[in-house]
Amino acid sequence: MLIDVFGLPGPITHELEAALLEALESRGLGDAVTLRRVEDPGLMIARGVRRPPALAIDGAVVCRGRVPGVAEVLRYLDAAQP
Repeated sequence: MLIDVFGLPGPITHELEAALLEALESRGLGDAVTLRRVEDPGLMIARGVRRPPALAIDGAVVCRGRVPGVAEVLRYLDAAQP
């Protein structure tokens, strides 16, 4: 599974990463996931993210413009698993 975190360095992006890491840990997915941080505004726009922070799982942007809670991130992870 490939997960992209879109956002500029700062507290909002950190909140998203913290929620994501907590969700991954609770599902035991830490070793099964590749995390990438996308900070380049041009790359964000190319992926359809105009309002960071945003989260993409396996290429699909699942949340943008806000920080989802851990429960919401868990739903995204569950939906992305085969």
